[in-house]
Amino acid sequence: DTKYFYQLFSGKTATQIYSFKTYQSDPQFSFSVWADSQGGWPVFYKLMQRLSNHQDMFSVGVGDLVSHGADENQWQTFFEIISAQSASIPFYLIAGNHDYDGYYEKLVPENFRDYTQHATGYFSWRAGNCAFIALDPNDRFPIGFSDTQQQWFHLEMKKPFWRTATWRFVFVHQPPFSQGWAGYSGEQSVLDLLTPALLEEQKIDVVVSGHTHDYERLMRKNGNQKTLFLIVGGAGGGLEPVESSVQPDMDTVIKEHHMGRFYVTSDSIRVEIRNIRDEIIDAALLVK
Repeated sequence: DTKYFYQLFSGKTATQIYSFKTYQSDPQFSFSVWADSQGGWPVFYKLMQRLSNHQDMFSVGVGDLVSHGADENQWQTFFEIISAQSASIPFYLIAGNHDYDGYYEKLVPENFRDYTQHATGYFSWRAGNCAFIALDPNDRFPIGFSDTQQQWFHLEMKKPFWRTATWRFVFVHQPPFSQGWAGYSGEQSVLDLLTPALLEEQKIDVVVSGHTHDYERLMRKNGNQKTLFLIVGGAGGGLEPVESSVQPDMDTVIKEHHMGRFYVTSDSIRVEIRNIRDEIIDAALLVK
Protein backbone atom coordinates (compact mmCIF):
# COMPACT_ATOMS: atom_id res chain seq x y z
CA ASP A 1 0.00 0.00 0.00
CA THR A 2 2.90 2.33 -0.77
CA LYS A 3 2.31 5.24 -3.15
CA TYR A 4 4.90 6.01 -5.84
CA PHE A 5 5.18 9.00 -8.17
CA TYR A 6 6.78 8.97 -11.59
CA GLN A 7 7.31 11.06 -14.70
CA LEU A 8 8.44 10.21 -18.24
CA PHE A 9 11.04 12.24 -20.14
CA SER A 10 12.07 12.34 -23.78
CA GLY A 11 14.72 14.98 -24.31
CA LYS A 12 13.27 18.24 -23.00
CA THR A 13 9.70 16.93 -23.12
CA ALA A 14 8.14 15.65 -19.91
CA THR A 15 4.78 14.16 -19.01
CA GLN A 16 2.68 15.15 -16.04
CA ILE A 17 3.45 13.45 -12.72
CA TYR A 18 1.65 10.12 -12.37
CA SER A 19 1.23 7.95 -9.29
CA PHE A 20 0.30 4.40 -8.34
CA LYS A 21 0.04 2.25 -5.24
CA THR A 22 1.47 -1.21 -4.71
CA TYR A 23 -0.90 -4.03 -3.78
CA GLN A 24 -2.31 -4.25 -0.28
CA SER A 25 -2.25 -7.43 1.79
CA ASP A 26 -5.87 -6.73 2.73
CA PRO A 27 -8.08 -9.30 0.93
CA GLN A 28 -10.78 -6.68 0.30
CA PHE A 29 -10.32 -5.13 -3.15
CA SER A 30 -12.00 -4.78 -6.52
CA PHE A 31 -10.93 -5.18 -10.14
CA SER A 32 -12.60 -4.75 -13.52
CA VAL A 33 -12.85 -7.18 -16.43
CA TRP A 34 -13.77 -6.61 -20.08
CA ALA A 35 -13.09 -8.08 -23.51
CA ASP A 36 -13.45 -7.41 -27.23
CA SER A 37 -12.87 -3.68 -27.38
CA GLN A 38 -11.94 -4.66 -30.95
CA GLY A 39 -12.03 -1.27 -32.67
CA GLY A 40 -15.29 -0.11 -31.09
CA TRP A 41 -13.46 2.92 -29.74
CA PRO A 42 -16.39 5.24 -28.80
CA VAL A 43 -17.94 2.55 -26.56
CA PHE A 44 -14.57 1.46 -25.20
CA TYR A 45 -13.65 5.06 -24.37
CA LYS A 46 -16.83 5.53 -22.33
CA LEU A 47 -16.22 2.32 -20.40
CA MET A 48 -12.62 3.25 -19.65
CA GLN A 49 -13.62 6.71 -18.46
CA ARG A 50 -15.86 5.09 -15.84
CA LEU A 51 -12.88 3.31 -14.27
CA SER A 52 -11.90 6.58 -12.60
CA ASN A 53 -15.06 6.32 -10.47
CA HIS A 54 -13.73 3.21 -8.72
CA GLN A 55 -10.74 2.34 -6.57
CA ASP A 56 -9.88 -0.85 -8.45
CA MET A 57 -6.61 -2.63 -7.80
CA PHE A 58 -6.22 -3.50 -11.49
CA SER A 59 -8.09 -4.10 -14.76
CA VAL A 60 -8.10 -7.19 -17.02
CA GLY A 61 -8.69 -7.15 -20.79
CA VAL A 62 -9.60 -10.69 -21.90
CA GLY A 63 -8.56 -10.55 -25.55
CA ASP A 64 -9.46 -9.06 -28.93
CA LEU A 65 -8.09 -5.75 -27.76
CA VAL A 66 -7.93 -4.60 -31.40
CA SER A 67 -9.67 -5.77 -34.57
CA HIS A 68 -6.46 -6.51 -36.52
CA GLY A 69 -3.34 -7.31 -34.55
CA ALA A 70 -0.86 -6.41 -37.30
CA ASP A 71 -2.22 -2.85 -37.62
CA GLU A 72 0.00 -0.73 -35.40
CA ASN A 73 -2.34 2.26 -35.59
CA GLN A 74 -5.02 0.28 -33.80
CA TRP A 75 -2.67 -0.50 -30.93
CA GLN A 76 -1.75 3.17 -30.64
CA THR A 77 -5.43 4.11 -30.43
CA PHE A 78 -6.09 1.37 -27.88
CA PHE A 79 -3.30 2.57 -25.60
CA GLU A 80 -4.28 6.21 -25.99
CA ILE A 81 -7.74 5.29 -24.67
CA ILE A 82 -6.47 3.39 -21.61
CA SER A 83 -3.52 5.72 -20.91
CA ALA A 84 -5.12 7.81 -18.15
CA GLN A 85 -6.28 4.75 -16.22
CA SER A 86 -3.21 2.59 -16.84
CA ALA A 87 -1.02 5.35 -15.46
CA SER A 88 -2.27 4.56 -11.96
CA ILE A 89 -3.31 0.86 -11.93
CA PRO A 90 -1.96 -2.21 -13.73
CA PHE A 91 -3.73 -3.48 -16.84
CA TYR A 92 -3.38 -7.22 -17.43
CA LEU A 93 -3.88 -7.63 -21.19
CA ILE A 94 -4.61 -11.04 -22.69
CA ALA A 95 -4.35 -11.99 -26.37
CA GLY A 96 -7.41 -12.91 -28.42
CA ASN A 97 -7.68 -14.32 -31.93
CA HIS A 98 -7.97 -10.86 -33.52
CA ASP A 99 -4.77 -9.80 -31.77
CA TYR A 100 -3.15 -12.57 -33.84
CA ASP A 101 -4.55 -11.28 -37.16
CA GLY A 102 -1.72 -10.90 -39.67
CA TYR A 103 0.51 -13.31 -37.77
CA TYR A 104 -0.96 -16.71 -38.58
CA GLU A 105 2.12 -17.98 -40.42
CA LYS A 106 4.34 -17.73 -37.32
CA LEU A 107 1.58 -17.63 -34.67
CA VAL A 108 3.55 -14.91 -32.89
CA PRO A 109 1.44 -11.76 -32.26
CA GLU A 110 4.33 -9.33 -32.55
CA ASN A 111 2.46 -6.09 -31.85
CA PHE A 112 0.73 -7.59 -28.82
CA ARG A 113 4.06 -8.74 -27.42
CA ASP A 114 5.86 -5.50 -28.24
CA TYR A 115 3.20 -3.28 -26.68
CA THR A 116 2.41 -5.42 -23.63
CA GLN A 117 5.95 -6.75 -23.07
CA HIS A 118 4.60 -10.29 -22.59
CA ALA A 119 7.10 -12.91 -23.70
CA THR A 120 4.17 -15.29 -24.21
CA GLY A 121 0.39 -14.96 -24.26
CA TYR A 122 0.05 -16.90 -21.00
CA PHE A 123 1.08 -15.69 -17.56
CA SER A 124 0.00 -15.63 -13.91
CA TRP A 125 -0.12 -13.29 -10.92
CA ARG A 126 -1.30 -13.03 -7.32
CA ALA A 127 -3.25 -10.19 -5.69
CA GLY A 128 -4.59 -10.23 -2.15
CA ASN A 129 -6.12 -13.64 -1.49
CA CYS A 130 -6.64 -14.39 -5.21
CA ALA A 131 -4.56 -16.31 -7.76
CA PHE A 132 -4.90 -15.60 -11.47
CA ILE A 133 -3.82 -17.55 -14.56
CA ALA A 134 -4.20 -16.19 -18.10
CA LEU A 135 -4.18 -18.71 -20.94
CA ASP A 136 -3.72 -18.30 -24.70
CA PRO A 137 -5.67 -20.75 -26.88
CA ASN A 138 -4.43 -19.03 -30.03
CA ASP A 139 -0.84 -20.28 -30.02
CA ARG A 140 -1.99 -23.29 -32.07
CA PHE A 141 -3.92 -22.77 -35.35
CA PRO A 142 -6.87 -22.61 -35.63
CA ILE A 143 -7.24 -22.92 -31.86
CA GLY A 144 -5.54 -24.99 -29.20
CA PHE A 145 -2.89 -25.09 -26.50
CA SER A 146 0.72 -26.05 -27.20
CA ASP A 147 2.30 -28.79 -25.14
CA THR A 148 4.59 -26.15 -23.64
CA GLN A 149 1.65 -24.04 -22.51
CA GLN A 150 -0.21 -27.02 -21.04
CA GLN A 151 2.86 -28.12 -19.09
CA TRP A 152 3.31 -24.57 -17.81
CA PHE A 153 -0.37 -24.41 -16.77
CA HIS A 154 -0.18 -27.58 -14.70
CA LEU A 155 3.09 -26.51 -13.09
CA GLU A 156 1.64 -23.09 -12.14
CA MET A 157 -1.22 -24.79 -10.29
CA LYS A 158 1.30 -26.64 -8.11
CA LYS A 159 2.97 -23.42 -6.93
CA PRO A 160 2.31 -21.81 -3.51
CA PHE A 161 0.72 -18.68 -5.03
CA TRP A 162 -2.08 -20.91 -6.36
CA ARG A 163 -2.28 -23.48 -3.58
CA THR A 164 -2.54 -20.91 -0.78
CA ALA A 165 -5.11 -18.67 -2.48
CA THR A 166 -8.68 -18.37 -1.25
CA TRP A 167 -10.03 -17.66 -4.75
CA ARG A 168 -8.71 -18.94 -8.09
CA PHE A 169 -9.38 -17.40 -11.50
CA VAL A 170 -8.65 -18.52 -15.07
CA PHE A 171 -8.84 -16.05 -17.96
CA VAL A 172 -9.06 -17.40 -21.51
CA HIS A 173 -10.32 -15.46 -24.53
CA GLN A 174 -12.32 -18.21 -26.24
CA PRO A 175 -15.00 -19.56 -23.87
CA PRO A 176 -15.61 -23.19 -22.96
CA PHE A 177 -19.38 -22.50 -23.01
CA SER A 178 -21.27 -19.91 -25.05
CA GLN A 179 -24.74 -19.39 -26.44
CA GLY A 180 -24.34 -15.97 -28.01
CA TRP A 181 -24.63 -16.78 -31.69
CA ALA A 182 -26.48 -19.51 -33.56
CA GLY A 183 -24.42 -22.65 -34.12
CA TYR A 184 -21.66 -21.76 -31.64
CA SER A 185 -21.55 -23.45 -28.24
CA GLY A 186 -17.98 -22.68 -27.12
CA GLU A 187 -14.54 -24.12 -27.81
CA GLN A 188 -13.90 -27.85 -27.46
CA SER A 189 -10.16 -27.34 -26.98
CA VAL A 190 -10.86 -25.14 -23.94
CA LEU A 191 -13.30 -27.73 -22.60
CA ASP A 192 -10.67 -30.44 -23.09
CA LEU A 193 -8.22 -28.45 -20.96
CA LEU A 194 -10.63 -27.24 -18.28
CA THR A 195 -12.19 -30.61 -17.55
CA PRO A 196 -14.69 -31.11 -14.71
CA ALA A 197 -12.04 -33.14 -12.88
CA LEU A 198 -9.47 -30.35 -13.17
CA LEU A 199 -11.95 -27.65 -12.11
CA GLU A 200 -12.73 -29.66 -8.97
CA GLU A 201 -9.18 -30.76 -8.20
CA GLN A 202 -7.70 -27.27 -8.64
CA LYS A 203 -10.68 -25.56 -6.99
CA ILE A 204 -11.14 -23.08 -9.83
CA ASP A 205 -13.80 -20.59 -8.78
CA VAL A 206 -14.15 -18.38 -11.86
CA VAL A 207 -13.43 -18.72 -15.59
CA VAL A 208 -13.67 -15.43 -17.50
CA SER A 209 -13.74 -15.23 -21.33
CA GLY A 210 -14.63 -12.96 -24.21
CA HIS A 211 -14.88 -13.79 -27.93
CA THR A 212 -18.69 -13.81 -27.97
CA HIS A 213 -19.80 -10.18 -28.13
CA ASP A 214 -22.31 -10.23 -25.32
CA TYR A 215 -22.57 -10.97 -21.61
CA GLU A 216 -23.15 -14.55 -20.49
CA ARG A 217 -23.16 -16.28 -17.10
CA LEU A 218 -23.23 -19.95 -16.15
CA MET A 219 -22.74 -21.63 -12.77
CA ARG A 220 -21.68 -25.28 -12.80
CA LYS A 221 -20.93 -27.67 -9.96
CA ASN A 222 -18.30 -30.38 -10.35
CA GLY A 223 -18.19 -32.57 -7.25
CA ASN A 224 -17.81 -30.17 -4.33
CA GLN A 225 -16.55 -27.29 -6.49
CA LYS A 226 -18.77 -24.57 -7.93
CA THR A 227 -17.30 -22.70 -10.90
CA LEU A 228 -18.72 -19.48 -12.31
CA PHE A 229 -18.26 -19.08 -16.09
CA LEU A 230 -18.53 -15.53 -17.41
CA ILE A 231 -18.30 -14.00 -20.89
CA VAL A 232 -17.62 -10.25 -20.83
CA GLY A 233 -17.26 -9.63 -24.57
CA GLY A 234 -19.08 -6.30 -24.73
CA ALA A 235 -16.31 -3.69 -24.48
CA GLY A 236 -16.83 -2.14 -27.92
CA GLY A 237 -16.99 -4.68 -30.75
CA GLY A 238 -20.25 -5.15 -32.66
CA LEU A 239 -22.81 -7.08 -30.61
CA GLU A 240 -24.03 -10.55 -31.53
CA PRO A 241 -27.33 -10.95 -33.47
CA VAL A 242 -30.61 -11.55 -31.66
CA GLU A 243 -30.66 -15.27 -32.48
CA SER A 244 -28.67 -17.41 -30.06
CA SER A 245 -27.49 -21.01 -30.11
CA VAL A 246 -29.82 -23.64 -28.66
CA GLN A 247 -27.03 -25.17 -26.57
CA PRO A 248 -25.56 -24.81 -24.03
CA ASP A 249 -28.32 -23.40 -21.84
CA MET A 250 -26.55 -20.49 -20.14
CA ASP A 251 -28.11 -19.04 -16.99
CA THR A 252 -28.04 -15.51 -18.44
CA VAL A 253 -27.42 -14.03 -21.91
CA ILE A 254 -27.56 -10.23 -22.36
CA LYS A 255 -26.61 -8.58 -25.63
CA GLU A 256 -25.45 -5.15 -24.48
CA HIS A 257 -22.12 -3.39 -24.28
CA HIS A 258 -20.82 -3.70 -20.74
CA MET A 259 -17.98 -4.10 -18.27
CA GLY A 260 -17.67 -6.38 -15.24
CA ARG A 261 -16.30 -5.78 -11.76
CA PHE A 262 -15.34 -8.20 -8.98
CA TYR A 263 -15.54 -7.17 -5.32
CA VAL A 264 -13.38 -9.57 -3.31
CA THR A 265 -13.40 -10.23 0.44
CA SER A 266 -11.93 -13.00 2.58
CA ASP A 267 -14.98 -15.22 2.15
CA SER A 268 -17.04 -13.86 -0.76
CA ILE A 269 -16.91 -12.46 -4.28
CA ARG A 270 -19.60 -10.18 -5.65
CA VAL A 271 -19.78 -9.65 -9.40
CA GLU A 272 -21.48 -6.63 -10.96
CA ILE A 273 -22.03 -6.13 -14.69
CA ARG A 274 -22.78 -2.59 -15.83
CA ASN A 275 -23.89 -1.46 -19.28
CA ILE A 276 -22.80 1.62 -21.23
CA ARG A 277 -25.27 3.73 -19.20
CA ASP A 278 -23.63 2.51 -15.98
CA GLU A 279 -26.73 0.52 -15.04
CA ILE A 280 -26.35 -2.87 -13.31
CA ILE A 281 -27.66 -5.49 -15.73
CA ASP A 282 -26.60 -8.57 -13.78
CA ALA A 283 -24.97 -9.57 -10.48
CA ALA A 284 -23.78 -12.77 -8.84
CA LEU A 285 -22.37 -13.80 -5.47
CA LEU A 286 -19.86 -16.52 -4.57
CA VAL A 287 -19.41 -17.50 -0.93
CA LYS A 288 -16.81 -19.84 0.59
